Amino acid sequence: MESINVTDGLKNWQMILVKWVDAFDAPAGWHDADSYRESECIIDTMGYYWADCGLDGYLVMAATTGYHGKNRPQEVSQVTHIPLGMIREIIPLVTQEKKVPMANPAKVKVVMEEYKRGKLKSSSGQPVKSRKQAVAIAMSEAGMAKPKRKTTKKRK
Repeated sequence: MESINVTDGLKNWQMILVKWVDAFDAPAGWHDADSYRESECIIDTMGYYWADCGLDGYLVMAATTGYHGKNRPQEVSQVTHIPLGMIREIIPLVTQEKKVPMANPAKVKVVMEEYKRGKLKSSSGQPVKSRKQAVAIAMSEAGMAKPKRKTTKKRK
């Protein structure tokens, strides 16, 4: 069997699908040695590639990870060790990470204090007099505002 270099192009904690040959048992009973044929048992396993696990000769994957605010998993579960010689194919799975700005509630407090002191100004430079407008500005600056609606052109 030909060994695959699994690290080529894969990143640590990247989601992948691995097609590999698992051990299997023949059906119970006696078999004619000249005519016995069994096909490979191909297994599909999906999980996060754990590059820095440090186990030579195996591809290590975790099905579930826990981050706890860090940039790498702090906990893993359902860890699978697949012998490199048994791997038939590795398919990197592309996940689109939605970049959501983090809300900053402290910014709301700062903006509302500016409003109370009369220092908050609108985009036009005029002082903000409406509490409702001040709240809208505070929520927008803190990244907590509602997404803008698409406007449709009015027909004349």
